Amino acid sequence: MGAAVTLAAGEIIGDGLPVDYGRARLHHFREHTDYHGSFNEYNSPTYTLVALHELERILDPVRDPQARDDAQALRRITWEVIADCASTCREGAARLSVWTRTVMRLVPVASRRSFTWAQVGSTGGR
Repeated sequence: MGAAVTLAAGEIIGDGLPVDYGRARLHHFREHTDYHGSFNEYNSPTYTLVALHELERILDPVRDPQARDDAQALRRITWEVIADCASTCREGAARLSVWTRTVMRLVPVASRRSFTWAQVGSTGGR
């Protein structure tokens, strides 16, 4: 996601123009995703992990409040997609295992976060 690069670069060099551009791109992506209820353009297990990785890249260095809010909302949707697949896919458990190993490789240790069940939320009984 180009939003990650422009947000981080803009903050690092102290230039508001790239920050505004990155914030707008990320916010547009969030609105699009909220409207459709999930990722619809590249809805695949591979893209889900790419999205998760890119969102973590935003959340690690970026301090802009709106960008962080959008990235956190999108990260939540990403984990909901993963949880839904794990609970409904025929091969859900096996796929979740593969995803977990991949996430551990992609997301730097310093960026990994722990969540309580209250933060993760319910999967609706699935």
